[in-house]
Amino acid sequence: MKAKRDKPFFCYLSWGPPHTPYKPPQGYQKYLEPGAKLEWRDNVPKEWRESDLGRKELGGYYGLCEALDAEMGRVLEFLDKSGLAENTIVVFTADHGDLHGSHNLTRKGKPEDESLHIPLMVRWPKRVASAKLDTLATSIDLMPTLIAMAGLPVRTAARGATSPPRSSRPSATGGLGLHPRRMTTAKGQWRARHADS
Repeated sequence: MKAKRDKPFFCYLSWGPPHTPYKPPQGYQKYLEPGAKLEWRDNVPKEWRESDLGRKELGGYYGLCEALDAEMGRVLEFLDKSGLAENTIVVFTADHGDLHGSHNLTRKGKPEDESLHIPLMVRWPKRVASAKLDTLATSIDLMPTLIAMAGLPVRTAARGATSPPRSSRPSATGGLGLHPRRMTTAKGQWRARHADS
């Protein structure tokens, strides 16, 4: 990014965590300690909450989320300190969630809210206002939306809808809030996922 700071650039980071086998790096293992406070969804059976495997997997997941937050924070700090933040669109999202015992199921392979809903956060200081939206969105909309935000023409062959930000007023914080826990907004049969602040 330093080398391309005077020209348009595209940088794609694809981190593996949080993913199985849920082994967080050193410094992010506090949720694996005996007695660590874990927040369980209401639909996780007591047996799963009390099992060694359940606690190990959710604790490891939390640790990996915090490690990822720290690494993402390094990227955002670099953009801020280098003066690139105001001219750089940052998108944070994921490809799937995890059941972690909800409905007495694990992993991502079942079409339940917990495995389908993912974070989708956009940061573009002074261009996109900070807001929490309950708008239904899908990853197929990202490409045409980002192209439009960059001021480029969107080809008619592009799938997905162009969804420009609702407001171009300056953001109060300009921030991208990362959090290991997410919440679901349900509208009839459609559901959208957004992060807590």
